[in-house]
Amino acid sequence: MLKTNFDGIVFEDLNATSVDVVVRNSLGEIMTTLFKIIPIPSSMVALETIVVRTVV
Repeated sequence: MLKTNFDGIVFEDLNATSVDVVVRNSLGEIMTTLFKIIPIPSSMVALETIVVRTVV
């Protein structure tokens, strides 16, 4: 079994956001991670959509 956690963070001073993903196995060990910087989207809903689409 794998557990995926993901989030988006806004860096207003850099005019950018990040997409952050961590995948853990059933023992809680980190299997893989992703950190991606992207331009700030038009809304927080758009950011959440980008994060989810990146994970899938």
